[in-house]
Amino acid sequence: METIETVNISTNSFDASQGMTGGAAVSVATKSGTNAIKGSAFYFRNQDDWNARQNYFSAAKNPESSVDILGGTVGGPIRKNRLFFFGGWERNLEKNSRISTLTVPTAKMRTGDFSEVLGFNSAFRIYDPSTGNTATGADRAIFPNAQVPANRIAPTSAAVQATYPLPNVAGTNNGTQNNYERTEFPEATRDNVDFKINWNRSAANQIWGKYSRMDATVADLFTLPSNEAGGGDTTVNLWSVGQTWTLSPTLIWDATAGSNVMDHASQGSDYGTDFGLNVFGIPGTKRGGRHGSRLGRPVCGLLLWLPAVQHRSVHARQQQRVDPGDAP
Repeated sequence: METIETVNISTNSFDASQGMTGGAAVSVATKSGTNAIKGSAFYFRNQDDWNARQNYFSAAKNPESSVDILGGTVGGPIRKNRLFFFGGWERNLEKNSRISTLTVPTAKMRTGDFSEVLGFNSAFRIYDPSTGNTATGADRAIFPNAQVPANRIAPTSAAVQATYPLPNVAGTNNGTQNNYERTEFPEATRDNVDFKINWNRSAANQIWGKYSRMDATVADLFTLPSNEAGGGDTTVNLWSVGQTWTLSPTLIWDATAGSNVMDHASQGSDYGTDFGLNVFGIPGTKRGGRHGSRLGRPVCGLLLWLPAVQHRSVHARQQQRVDPGDAP
């Protein structure tokens, strides 16, 4: 924020430089150096010690978290009245925290015993798929007391259940739901760097150039059963140059050109592990990671968009002739 000089928001009556805009146009101008050396420094911190409890239904205290924003700017002359510089740096350090309440299979459920569900839902039934009409499912037999014999549990099912932790809190509905709590510490680090040069070639001709860069890294625990952090890195490089030239008392030349390049890569904590074939034993599956593969774990509703690798670039230029004599 310390590097911004002006912000202009236009919602209608756009000028020539904003003619292709739909809805609203936001223009942000970076500060420039002057004949005097000036600078600033800042630091902000927010801590979670006095905030409200994150999870109302949990007895656990708030885990430690904080947000630190620090940086500074400096600007001044390279050649008095002609050439100036301005630079700024800002770092954002976020160490967040949250208490997630989740549901995992109980010890009895892992052996095929679902009788705990009958404690709050007497109508609960599990039907034997090998009985009755196999086409319509009619007249199937019920497993007594909602207990599936151990020899009827598929090896793949047992392998999937084995990756989940056991309950660690009492939970609800006879301990079958909301029975696992996990403290998570997502982290994000972002650095923004800006540098600008202004050259007053003459009283009528000004040229400027700017370079900005953002580096960001994030890390967070993924959905169960993962208990390790995955994350990603994002880099944005932006440069722009411009010129304003007063050709005559009634004619001004204004031109700008710029480029914005973004690179991003992120992946889950278990990327590269062949869970489908080697861990769960599902024939015909050959993809790495529970988060990001298209076979195996994602059928249970986990993330399908990882890993993600992106490269995007935008290049733009504009020029306009402003003739005050054309105005009505």
